[in-house]
Amino acid sequence: MRALHPARRSNRLVAVRLPTRGQKRAGAEIVFERLHNGRMEVICAARCYEGWQQWGANRDALFANVELVERWRCGGLPGFMPKGACAES
Repeated sequence: MRALHPARRSNRLVAVRLPTRGQKRAGAEIVFERLHNGRMEVICAARCYEGWQQWGANRDALFANVELVERWRCGGLPGFMPKGACAES
């Protein structure tokens, strides 16, 4: 059997939620929980100027989350629209 690229082994979204008080104090506006290679990774994200930033997990898990955090930033996640969402067509 052929080995998969490390970023594609096991990386699935488990939950999207609002941040806890502590995560809010650290600047998080939204939290993504991913199962990455058998380990739960908690990724915090926030708007930053015209874009976003995310933190709290290893590079591969953050890379796998880029498309989802961009959708959130632009208002594409129902129930989790940030204030000042971008207006893309």
